Amino acid sequence: MSRKNICPILLALLMVLSGCINGGTIDPGDNNPIDNETDTNNSTTGGEGDDPANNTGIDNNTQPGNNGTDNSTDSTGALGSAYLIIHFEPATDTQIDDNWTDLEIFIAAADAGNHKITLAFAHHWASNILANASRLTQVRSWQANGHELALHHHSRDHPTEWDGYSNTPPPQQNPNSPYLGNMTDLMALMNQLPASGNIVTSASDGRETDWHQSLLYSAESGVKTIADLVSQPVINTYAGSEVTTVTKAGYKVHFTSYEAQMTTDFIDSKLNLTTSEDIVGFVIQNETFSDYLAELQDLFDTLERRAIPMRSLGDILANYEVETNGTNDSGIDTPVLYLSFTIHVEGWSDEVTNEVMFDRHSMVIQNASNLFASYGAYLNIEVRPDEFIAAANAWNSSILADLEASGHTIGIHADIGNSPGTTLSSMTNVLTNMKILGEAQGVTIRGVSGICSSLDWIQAAYDAGYEYVTGIVEYCMMSMTNETISEGYEDALNCTSPSACHDVAFFAAPDKSMHPYRPNNGSDWGTINHSSDYPVLIMGGVQQHSFHCLSTHPISGACEYNNGTITAYIAGVELALENLDADYLNSMNTVWSMGSDIPAELQHGLFTALQPYIDSGQVELASVGDVYDMYIQWAADNN
Repeated sequence: MSRKNICPILLALLMVLSGCINGGTIDPGDNNPIDNETDTNNSTTGGEGDDPANNTGIDNNTQPGNNGTDNSTDSTGALGSAYLIIHFEPATDTQIDDNWTDLEIFIAAADAGNHKITLAFAHHWASNILANASRLTQVRSWQANGHELALHHHSRDHPTEWDGYSNTPPPQQNPNSPYLGNMTDLMALMNQLPASGNIVTSASDGRETDWHQSLLYSAESGVKTIADLVSQPVINTYAGSEVTTVTKAGYKVHFTSYEAQMTTDFIDSKLNLTTSEDIVGFVIQNETFSDYLAELQDLFDTLERRAIPMRSLGDILANYEVETNGTNDSGIDTPVLYLSFTIHVEGWSDEVTNEVMFDRHSMVIQNASNLFASYGAYLNIEVRPDEFIAAANAWNSSILADLEASGHTIGIHADIGNSPGTTLSSMTNVLTNMKILGEAQGVTIRGVSGICSSLDWIQAAYDAGYEYVTGIVEYCMMSMTNETISEGYEDALNCTSPSACHDVAFFAAPDKSMHPYRPNNGSDWGTINHSSDYPVLIMGGVQQHSFHCLSTHPISGACEYNNGTITAYIAGVELALENLDADYLNSMNTVWSMGSDIPAELQHGLFTALQPYIDSGQVELASVGDVYDMYIQWAADNN
């Protein structure tokens, strides 16, 4: 999706948010139980999420502003595709002749809205068309314009009328329903309709026996309820052939029990709930386009208002993997940007002795976790053992195990490394004990942050048993030497404190910051060595600052959450998309401290702004744990 297409979305979003987030969320009043004094001389980094200027300065009681504006918007959903298939039922030549003009009117109405219809003919219609040169020319012109010619077949078990073809002929011939041949015979007739000589889509029953290997796609009735309207493709095996199948729901047809429910208002509401992987399928009969043209026009109008033209089913399914999973025609995966989110649970040091404070902190974490999970985003929750874990033990809380059970990842935020007297051995011992304390909560601890140091923090994390490290900031370069420091970053060796070098490491070097990797060693961790045994570095991407510091107060310059936060985040996403590399796993892990809370309106706004990128397939949400697992698989496949 181009930047010019995204800008109007962001503009509308910011107009909405302007009434919800009033100049950030910092309350000058002192009603936050967090100690706002941060000792930057003793705090190493905590990683990208820590705000060294004010680690905890957000008032969690801040209420959104209300300017009296109606901010409701018409949701357009995230629909992938829609199709309409017509069952041309068994009929006499006279019946077909009577229907033909209505069919022409219907196709003209579809063309006016750029809708491409799947025309599933029974053999009676095919024979009639093949016997009429002008009709055959007309049908092929429809196909050339994007409409699809397909098969409609009634098996011997059809509840109304068998069409005479079957791979299992009846033992006795019925003069009123003569046996005409097997499915190969039927397809020999049907394939004369399209100029290509190849029908690939079917709407038929008796599929387990009456199937032909040339048929690739099947439109089916599913569970025969209104829920059949929305489906995603599945592979079924019919008569030895693997067939891609989707479902369809009847619109103005006599054979459904839900016809009264199938209104355009209902359809519109279902469109709001779809994703880019969903396919919405409608089925009508030839009687429908004769008797319900006005209602069909209402359906067309509904889809046109949503900018969702119908496509032929063959077109949808032939391109489904490309459009939803990012696979191009050569079978090579199109690069995707995986976005993950990490919170550092810290700063509420008194919660170990104050249960009310712990409960409040827990509520802040739980609310954010629930909100993110509602959008399919699962957090990497890294906790201070001496604060939150100690408090969870003190107040007998199972919150961490509950969060992990909900799909979130739990890790350690160590916040150690540059304390006076720290040695590599003592650092390793502390990290080992922190991992033990975390796992005593009934969770799996694989990741750690807040370990940047002039010491070999890579080796310490490895020896303590961690599998990956997050929160990689420029202060982490203190472990490098004059010989190993990356060019352009030499000043990092002169850092006096973590807060002085708190930018995201290598944010200006996408070849390093956008791809998880294993480092060569602790003093040379900027050199990539995918074959090493050291912990994987989950990098922060191309954004220079932590999430909290993406925007600042216009007067004080202090980091704060406001409308500019989302604008800056989306700008970073677009920059990352411009630097995708198909040869590597592309990711961006955004970090903040909690610490402070993020206004719920801003969290919702974040995902509203991300949705177009997700719908286009350029972006996927993934937990840090998922990113680590994907990297392990990528490294195994490529090294």
